[in-house]
Amino acid sequence: MNLLIINDAGLNGGGAENRIRLLLDEYLKRNVFEQIHVLRYDKKTAVDYPGVILHNGQPGIISGYKLTRQIISDNN
Repeated sequence: MNLLIINDAGLNGGGAENRIRLLLDEYLKRNVFEQIHVLRYDKKTAVDYPGVILHNGQPGIISGYKLTRQIISDNN
């Protein structure tokens, strides 16, 4: 099973991003998912997170939808 997380800032930032990183740490520690994908729109700084595949998207509903469908179909 795979996991896809969609967040504007990806894994950068505070608040929700801190919680996402804590959640990812637990998932990676317990080897729950085969692959973890994070779709982000903020390209200012790239964070390498071991065991996580980062996807850079363009802001906007249609482009986000298309990239999400592509990620899902490529990894189904």
